Amino acid sequence: IVIDHHRRSEHFIKNPLLVYIEPASSSSSELVTELLMYFSDNLVLSRVEATALYSGLVVDTKNFAVQTSVRTFDAASFLRRCGADTKLVHRLFAEDIHFIKTKAEILAHMKLIDNYIAIAECPEGTEDSQVLAGQIADYLVTVKEIRTSFLFYHTDNGLCLSARSDGSINVQVVMEALGGGGHLTVAGCQLGKDGNKEAAEKVILTQVRKQVEEEKE
Repeated sequence: IVIDHHRRSEHFIKNPLLVYIEPASSSSSELVTELLMYFSDNLVLSRVEATALYSGLVVDTKNFAVQTSVRTFDAASFLRRCGADTKLVHRLFAEDIHFIKTKAEILAHMKLIDNYIAIAECPEGTEDSQVLAGQIADYLVTVKEIRTSFLFYHTDNGLCLSARSDGSINVQVVMEALGGGGHLTVAGCQLGKDGNKEAAEKVILTQVRKQVEEEKE
């Protein structure tokens, strides 16, 4: 069974019994919750199950700030009635002081281009770099005037990239130009061990500026 809110997973799972993909939804958690709501009026979720699905909604909507519709709140309401623990969700995503200091160092070296494109990098050797890159990218698009953010980070597979948008820039299109994917507000790609940060930045700027110019037409 493939349940997803963009079109990437269907390429990796062969011969599924069911394919349910809806890019307009906020998250896979929203789609799963909707299926559960229609499945049975007597369905009972455990506190852990409801909390896990609620966590997915919180993460993908950036705490209900983006890609959020009436359906998203309906799903959240259902999960709360099932016992989803919002305090536990808050504790799950709480940050320690080390993470905060590392974020501050990365943000200090961030580049702001055209006054709305933020680009930064987690230095090689940064602990939990993928998580950190995603969190910083999420934060940047909540900053006034920043419409899209791109965070480079390093893994055993080489150079990688996390992209975020406030909804006005389609970062899925930008990442597809670099061999990645995702959806409107959250996307990413793996550039590999031979990945070139400067070359990737040029592609990013070309793609983003192209969208902004089309916006004006």
